[in-house]
Amino acid sequence: MVKFADYYYTMPIGRSYPAPVFENGEWTFSDMADRHIDRDKFEDWKTLYYRLEGWDEKTGWPTRRTLEELGLKKVADELESKAKLGAS
Repeated sequence: MVKFADYYYTMPIGRSYPAPVFENGEWTFSDMADRHIDRDKFEDWKTLYYRLEGWDEKTGWPTRRTLEELGLKKVADELESKAKLGAS
């Protein structure tokens, strides 16, 4: 569901700054001057994030189970009435 504009994936950040990165099996700091978002890797990350949070991986909407575990049954009911509740 979350989609960035194309330039997020193609335009470099434009300024240099050090940031932690995980490359070749270890954490290091690296210069991020030419960094951009990899579209496929972002989609993989987003899917994993939704799965871990208990949200529908296709829509990004929370599931009834997740909301009810948080004590938000009324929210789940309202979202379901609007067809905005994630599939379990």
